[in-house]
Amino acid sequence: MNDENNLISSYTADDAVNDGRLIKIEETLTRKIGFQYPVKITDGVYQLINPSPSAIIHGQTYEARLSDVLNVALAAIRLKPERIVEFQVFFWNSPEEQLQKILWSAPDETSGAAIHILLPEEY
Repeated sequence: MNDENNLISSYTADDAVNDGRLIKIEETLTRKIGFQYPVKITDGVYQLINPSPSAIIHGQTYEARLSDVLNVALAAIRLKPERIVEFQVFFWNSPEEQLQKILWSAPDETSGAAIHILLPEEY
């Protein structure tokens, strides 16, 4: 029996974008950085990138943090072009709080060619 005929339901990356669980990154930014495919980040990564009020007071912006994550992700992908690529990012929230996180880059396997950036626990 063919497994495709037994499919009960599916949840695609497009469904996740519609639900707010994945966020599409503006293609002009991702192309400028060097990505050849669309990039989407999970809500969990968005929450990490979105600076706290303390970080904003100290000059941190969402745009700069997103750019940092995308640049590190692309460098990691180029260094180790595997299906899932692990990389580290550092977020400065305040003089007392610096955050180091492991992120993954993985291909979109449901809605066409794209790259997802996610936390390992979101896989």
